[in-house]
Amino acid sequence: MSIISNIDVYWSIADEAHHEMRADLEASRSLKPDGEPGYIILWDPDRRSFKNAMVAIVFAGMFLDALLYIALQSRLGRVEALKVDRLPHEERLKILGITDSVVLGRVQEFREARKDLVHEKAVEIAEIGGQAIRAAQSSADSAMELIREIRGLLGAP
Repeated sequence: MSIISNIDVYWSIADEAHHEMRADLEASRSLKPDGEPGYIILWDPDRRSFKNAMVAIVFAGMFLDALLYIALQSRLGRVEALKVDRLPHEERLKILGITDSVVLGRVQEFREARKDLVHEKAVEIAEIGGQAIRAAQSSADSAMELIREIRGLLGAP
């Protein structure tokens, strides 16, 4: 089956942004003087690592959607793949035979983190209470690791 897809571009953008995010984080910290334990974190007013984390998360999600669709189309055909294309990632993975609860839980966490970060809802500081606060950089790290694992499980290059 010959297909046309931008999947490689999505991965390239996600991977490059993730590498830039890691480099930005590394450049923003230095060891404490006099051998004290810990680091000094420099404030980046341009928030480059955050921006790169967001790019990595968005394009990792686009890559995952494309990867799952291609795998579904390959195994089920176009008509059936389109029928399940809007299901949550976890459900599409189950259809593809990936049923490991740890992997599916991580995929759900990625899906929810991406939604929370991309569709931010501003909140008053006093109202935060027990709400989870997501760090884009750690979410990007988790996303990239997860996508690599799913690629391996699906036998994708």
